[in-house]
Amino acid sequence: MKFFIKLLLFSFIILAFSNQLISQKLTKPSTIMKTLKVQQPENSCISITNSSDTNATFSMKLNNKFFTTTNDITDEIRNLSGSNKDSLFFFAWKFMCDNYSDNPPLIKDYSSTTLMLYFNSVGSYDCGRQANVLYKIWNILGYKSRIWHFPTHNIPEVFYNNK
Repeated sequence: MKFFIKLLLFSFIILAFSNQLISQKLTKPSTIMKTLKVQQPENSCISITNSSDTNATFSMKLNNKFFTTTNDITDEIRNLSGSNKDSLFFFAWKFMCDNYSDNPPLIKDYSSTTLMLYFNSVGSYDCGRQANVLYKIWNILGYKSRIWHFPTHNIPEVFYNNK
């Protein structure tokens, strides 16, 4: 009988503790939002530190966007095009124009620039970097493309309707 009472008491404690954990998981997470106004964004950084003993998750947007995958970028381009799917190459170019930054880039080698680094970074001002990124986007969207390299300029070219 003593064993049965101990087992019942132990089960009650486990059940009470489990309910407490479940109720903690179901509560709405706290959200901290900060708007940063800086005079020189190219010289600014964001640091996030979790000083608690528990794991924390976060998400963020810079300039109202933050792309984490190539699909995020191509989905945005497809959304721009609406029902006009035949001209995705044009909307990729428009997307580049809309998300261009005139600040110096964080890395010098434009050939190693990933799409996420380009669009989530503070800068992307040179034509070589822009040509390389648009070339990559066109290829991901299924177009054949190439880059023309001139002594002082780089130009991406897309092939459309066998031209």
